[in-house]
Amino acid sequence: MQARKGVLAWTGAVAAIVLLALILFWSDLTGKADPTTTPTPSGTTNATATTPTAPASSATPTPDARSQAVAQAEARYRSAMAAADRAGHDPRRIDMKALVAAGNTDPWLADIINDLVFDRDNGYYSTGSVQILSMRATRVVLTGEQPSIRLDVCADTSKIQSILRSTGKPAPDGPGDIDRPHFTAEMVKTAVPGVNGGKSTWFLKSNKVVGKC
Repeated sequence: MQARKGVLAWTGAVAAIVLLALILFWSDLTGKADPTTTPTPSGTTNATATTPTAPASSATPTPDARSQAVAQAEARYRSAMAAADRAGHDPRRIDMKALVAAGNTDPWLADIINDLVFDRDNGYYSTGSVQILSMRATRVVLTGEQPSIRLDVCADTSKIQSILRSTGKPAPDGPGDIDRPHFTAEMVKTAVPGVNGGKSTWFLKSNKVVGKC
């Protein structure tokens, strides 16, 4: 009887140990298979996708492109000055569109209009035209949003004469009048509706007298 109890006790102990082992093993399996646990790979970081931006073009214009641009700007300067001269021949008929189409833009255009209005209101008109003696580019910028060219110009204005309409006699020269002015001209390339088919072209923006030639 005692031996049977000992066997039963030993058998119960073994069964308990086996049951405990099974419980631990099952717990380990279910812990590893837990779908709520998402491992984070080592060495990874959250990042926001970015789209590369192409760098602004900084290509240097070729000598041919530079020469062509300067030639075009010089031709437009001559055209703009000639249009201003023609407008002065009869300031009673100011044609803004013609002045712009020829290559004049503000603030230089505003200066032309102011002179024409003064002559019209005071009974003057002019004869003759500006003669370009020399012209050269001193600064050329063909890249960026606003291409520009600076021109150094020597001119002869001695043939331009202001006439008083009521008498037909020349007006006296004003103080500071120069027969051979030295200009610094700023040309800009832009598109204006109705000019050059809407394509970019050169306009005279500023034309300052900086001395004598």
